[in-house]
Amino acid sequence: MGFEQEAARDGPMMAGRYALYDKIATGGMATVHLGRLLGPIGFSRTVAIKRMLPQFVSDLAFVSMFVDEARLASRIRHPNVVPTLDVVAQKNELFLVLEYVHGETLSQLIKTASARNEKIPPSFAAAIVCGLLHGLHAAHNVKNERGKPLGLVHRDVSPQNVLVGTDGVARLLDFGVAKAAGRMQVTSNGEVKGKLAYMAPEQVRGTVTAQSDVYSAAAVLWEALTCERLFDNVTWSNIAQVILHREVEPPKSLVPDISPELNAIVLRGLEKDPRKRFATAREMALAIEACVPPAPAHEVGEWVERTAEPILSDRAQKIAEIEGRTSESKMAAASMALVQGPTRSNPDWDGVATKPDQMSNARNSQATIKEGAPDGTPATQLTQVSSQERLPLQRRSRWVAGVVALAIAFGGAGWLVSKNRTHAVSNPRIPEPPTMAEVSPRPLPTTYPPPSSLPPIDPLDEEVSKSTSASAHETASAAASAAPHSKRSSAAAPSPKRTSCNPPYVVDENHIRHIKPQCL
Repeated sequence: MGFEQEAARDGPMMAGRYALYDKIATGGMATVHLGRLLGPIGFSRTVAIKRMLPQFVSDLAFVSMFVDEARLASRIRHPNVVPTLDVVAQKNELFLVLEYVHGETLSQLIKTASARNEKIPPSFAAAIVCGLLHGLHAAHNVKNERGKPLGLVHRDVSPQNVLVGTDGVARLLDFGVAKAAGRMQVTSNGEVKGKLAYMAPEQVRGTVTAQSDVYSAAAVLWEALTCERLFDNVTWSNIAQVILHREVEPPKSLVPDISPELNAIVLRGLEKDPRKRFATAREMALAIEACVPPAPAHEVGEWVERTAEPILSDRAQKIAEIEGRTSESKMAAASMALVQGPTRSNPDWDGVATKPDQMSNARNSQATIKEGAPDGTPATQLTQVSSQERLPLQRRSRWVAGVVALAIAFGGAGWLVSKNRTHAVSNPRIPEPPTMAEVSPRPLPTTYPPPSSLPPIDPLDEEVSKSTSASAHETASAAASAAPHSKRSSAAAPSPKRTSCNPPYVVDENHIRHIKPQCL
């Protein structure tokens, strides 16, 4: 049963957290599908998913090649290389997740232009191939985790593996047969991998270097300028001999508008002797840019949209439908979870919807939950909070709030005491109580009762009385004015108890001592 029949019967196939949709390309060992990353709280993203064909899943050599492609491509970080995002392995399936680029392969663009009897403008061809060469240079110089060069060679540079986006940027893809140090899948001596029509002569003989990719890129440039195949009217049985011995026809012979300098660059890249070619992919890119200024990216992107308009429009419509379906279902589920708060399946979330409007929203949303999500998810799988579940959470929240309030109260009291103590020390109008060494005994006032009728006087009273507040002065004055009357009636009045005047003062909140009136 094909993938489309599976999707029609059971809905989109799930590969981990990715949903697979329509097939957009087919290769020798895998198919490429539109995919959708389904993340938490409604997050989603469109991706391209490369799915290994079922007949190769049980072949260890092909599986190793597939994993090598993901590992090598993930180390190349360059705008002209399609990024590899993830690898998913599940029962009898292997998937490679790539960044989705809205565009078309160069091979399809060349085929469409040829069918319309059109030629690709040299500035557009230069922009596309220069992007390819810069991506190749980044791949050739990629390093491993320890910073050592991997010596990577793509070995399959062809128009089919150059993706030109509607943003006007050309990107290299498909490192499935790349050669590099540390590959799990090792190529046997003399084994040829890649597309024969774009192979360098030394690659046909079984030896590959970075300059072999330069030859293949020059073959891609030849076809982009002429919109024809480099080696035509040949069969697979004799193409190796053609590559090794036939002379390459100059592109200017087919397209007279090509400048002699650009023509010479193409022929140099197609030299059979690697020593006569460009030393690096970047060197060739710089030579092309100096000869033919590449077209701006926005112009190349507009040309891609015009050339591949039917394919891109159909694909854009499919993506819009996919994004609409996944966005509605994910956002609906996310909104329900956020409105209703925690559930027993999520014990780490202690917050609840306690405000009246939130509680009403939660009650109103439960009617919708009973019918399930828009994507058909059963209601039993959706997040919801019943009244029995909400009650213990509310009690726990109130208990926590009470503990926090007590902690705040004790902290505030401590802060006030500390602030008052600091204020008493720093304010010159309220001096700190003096020490014993700084105070001398004061003489008794003549207006007071005889010493024999008074309790012992604290020697600190003299200094403390000087710093009392206005209310304390008024109290002392009133007591002094009443002293004669007290003296006249001292014999009749009972003696004050020593226990009430020991000590004979009180301390206010600013740590200042005030003499008790009954002790004067």
